[in-house]
Amino acid sequence: MRARSFVLTLALLPGLVFAAGEPVRPESRGPDLSHPFTLGSRVPAFEGRNLADRAGGRLSLAKLAGRPMLVNLWASWCGPCVAELPGLGRLHGTYGPRGLEIVGVSIDDHASEAEMVAGDLELKFTVLFDQDRKASDTWRAESIPASFLYDREGRLVWRHAGVLRFDDPDFKAALEQVVAKP
Repeated sequence: MRARSFVLTLALLPGLVFAAGEPVRPESRGPDLSHPFTLGSRVPAFEGRNLADRAGGRLSLAKLAGRPMLVNLWASWCGPCVAELPGLGRLHGTYGPRGLEIVGVSIDDHASEAEMVAGDLELKFTVLFDQDRKASDTWRAESIPASFLYDREGRLVWRHAGVLRFDDPDFKAALEQVVAKP
């Protein structure tokens, strides 16, 4: 009986990890992860390499000011993150025409890793590569995927650590709130 319980636990373990996400790699963490962003805080100053720009240009979140924005931190080595990306693509198809900007921020070690995943999944939303290795510190993320929803004024209205549940009533209500006309 004990062996069966052990096997069952091993079988369920990947599902538990999948639901919770993955810890951020220690080398990409800074010293101050002591407090999460609070609701109402402003979208941070952040700039990353825009993977859609073949010239390797950078995009600042400040350029997206005035638009509601969902920022999602992910990495190619994070199975739950990669599994979540197609759902973000569908969300982009639904809410993009209503003004929502979805910005995926890859914290991979190399841009080529993020480019490969974004290309394979044919992602149509903005994908930035964090070449300066600041995203985890900027959002104080201890695990990924991590998502942050901002309204048109750049205020944080919703946040989530772990895999998004796209049918979560609180998430859906927050989305509707930010895309409503001002």
